Amino acid sequence: MVPATIIGTVVTAEGAAPFELDTPSGTVTTGRYGRADPDQGLMGREACGAVERQVRSQLAGVVEVRVGRYRCPACGAWIDVVRRPKDWSGTSCASC
Repeated sequence: MVPATIIGTVVTAEGAAPFELDTPSGTVTTGRYGRADPDQGLMGREACGAVERQVRSQLAGVVEVRVGRYRCPACGAWIDVVRRPKDWSGTSCASC
C-alpha cells in the first residue's frame, strides 16, 4: 500500500530541511516536520528511488534526499523516523 504522505529530508547548499510528499497530488513541501505514515516502512528501494526523483524534480539545488530520515538541527544526527519514531520529538531528536 502506498502511504498518503512520505516524509524525509532534502539537503541543498543552504542545508537540510524536512520534506513531505503528498502522494495523491505529488506535491512536495518543505520546512515542516511530520509523522511518518506506518505504510512508509513497507516501501522498497524502487519506491524510495521514485520519491527521490519526485523531490528532485520539484525542488532546485538538491544535493541529497533521505527518505524516511530527519536530520536533527541541534546535534546533526540522522534519525530513521519510520523505524524508530520514538527517537524523534517534534523538531529535533529525542536526545536533544
